[in-house]
Amino acid sequence: MMIPTGSSRPLGRTKTRALADERARLYQVLESKGGGSILRGWRQVLDQDGILQVSFQDFSKAIESLNIELDATRLFEGDQPVDGKSPEEQHFSLQELAPTAAALLNKFREWVKKQFGGPAGMFTAFDADSVEYITREGFAKGCQVGKFKASIEDVHELFNCLDFDSGGSVTMDEVMFLELDPAVRDQEMFKLKMRSRFERQRLRAFAHWEDTRQYNVTHRRAQRPWLANEFENLPVLVCQRRLTRYQEMYRKSVQARVAFLKELRDTYCNEVRAWRRGLDPDCNFYVTKVSLRQYLRQRDLPIDFDALWRGMDQDGDTQIALEEVTPGGALQLALFRCWAHEAFGS
Repeated sequence: MMIPTGSSRPLGRTKTRALADERARLYQVLESKGGGSILRGWRQVLDQDGILQVSFQDFSKAIESLNIELDATRLFEGDQPVDGKSPEEQHFSLQELAPTAAALLNKFREWVKKQFGGPAGMFTAFDADSVEYITREGFAKGCQVGKFKASIEDVHELFNCLDFDSGGSVTMDEVMFLELDPAVRDQEMFKLKMRSRFERQRLRAFAHWEDTRQYNVTHRRAQRPWLANEFENLPVLVCQRRLTRYQEMYRKSVQARVAFLKELRDTYCNEVRAWRRGLDPDCNFYVTKVSLRQYLRQRDLPIDFDALWRGMDQDGDTQIALEEVTPGGALQLALFRCWAHEAFGS
């Protein structure tokens, strides 16, 4: 029986060479997109969240947007395909594409954790002027002061990784991916995303307020009716409407309470006499909702009852006591009662 020899080794070399060629092409493309920085190109095109790996679906979409032809399946299979997993179920990491750059980034992340306790501490230390951003010069100075062992080229490459959008400066949210603990990193990234989302909503709400205030509904630049729900349901506007509603309810309650107390003084001269003769003639020492409504109806007072009850029942116990009508009068009456007990026994 003839056994073929020498066929598997050349085939393996061919596959390895093809994989190396695919990686080299991808490396050149990302480096070009990053303006000469592989780390910036990696984050800008494949990994904006900074998890240092990319899924098959995200990789395919990114490559398609670049209009280049790459064998994604070969890249994701790698040198040693994972048994039982298809390329679509695997991830392609920065370590596989650029081991040197990945080692530099991991070294920096470990230094940040050891030196500052995390990226938040590093950002605070590097942002000496408290301007809430770090420039390239400030980043290089911070690394020098913190004694991070790297060449100036490596420091600039790390800054390019952080400043992947080429903005010239780095904010807090752009450094949080340096956190080594995945749970802490995910939590901080979530907080920053929610904060960013809230700021966008506030900006949209401000624009909506300005347009509503400046333009009449018939103006050509006024908000369109079919966009009303989209803006009106923004959390910022919902909270503002709720706050306005509460303020209006409080204002009506105060007005109703002032009008009611004025009516008591005009009729009975003071609140204590009004309590004894009008509100609580049976000496129950409290007034119910029904009793107060009957009092208003008997005298035909034009006072909003719901607003009055909110203003009078301050402790929410569904009853009104004398101290809620006239705290000073209740105090004087209590002092008189104590004196009567001490002087005469009852």
